[in-house]
Amino acid sequence: MKNKFITIGKILLSVVSVNIISLVSCILGSLIYQNVHITNFTDMISNTMNSDLGYVIGIVITTILIYLFYKFIAKKEKINWEDMGFSKKHRLSQLIKGFALGIIFVAIYIIILIVMKQVSFEFNRLNPDILYSLFMGVIIFFGVAFAEEITYRGYIQGLCSKKNKYVGLIITAAIFALSHLLNSSYSVLSLIYLTIGGILLGLMRMETENIWFPLGFHIAWNWTEIRIFGLGNDTNHHWLSTNIMQNTIWNGGESGTGIIIILAELVLIVIFTYLYYRKNQHKTYDY
Repeated sequence: MKNKFITIGKILLSVVSVNIISLVSCILGSLIYQNVHITNFTDMISNTMNSDLGYVIGIVITTILIYLFYKFIAKKEKINWEDMGFSKKHRLSQLIKGFALGIIFVAIYIIILIVMKQVSFEFNRLNPDILYSLFMGVIIFFGVAFAEEITYRGYIQGLCSKKNKYVGLIITAAIFALSHLLNSSYSVLSLIYLTIGGILLGLMRMETENIWFPLGFHIAWNWTEIRIFGLGNDTNHHWLSTNIMQNTIWNGGESGTGIIIILAELVLIVIFTYLYYRKNQHKTYDY
């Protein structure tokens, strides 16, 4: 029982700490970007988050501080850095493979929605503004995904999987989904899709035995949805303009969480579960 309370305490500490670090980084980024007084706090944060350059400054600070935070945690708890998923082998190739799969994943469910006449889209002519937005988007979503992956798949999944990795997988996915409660468009469908998405990312972590593959997938998921297809509330330039024909349970309306994306996640979960079991069946152990 004592160990359970210690584990819960560590989970809460990590989630709260990461959110505090993100908030502090956002404030520091705003001060650096706008050089204004703290009395204009609300406008300062809002203006910075609506600017790619301001956002990137905050994200860079966030990424550095979160990296140092978990380096400290790993040293204090005597956790091998590679055990948190930061394998040195094939890290770039794993990151690229995850990124490619993320693009394909989003493109497939968007195509399905188009065939179902749930959405329509039109190309925007590539120009310097769109190219700049695409480039800055990769940096922004790298920072966002890094913070979430090192927290949930890197640290928390390891904590929760000490006795049973499958129970740990489900618990981590649930915590990941609940951590998004403050999102303005959060709904029951969001809870389901984020939980399933968390399971998918956790399976990727287990199957590849590193954090690079799910990190690449996570970056591409956000980047493709927002900066390629123009979904969500992002006001920056994007390559395609995707229009929702009408809000339905299939496309999720403004929240972007529909049944199609949940089904697509489930298909990928089946594939990764099959790969995971197949890999384990072919393992040989020396005693």
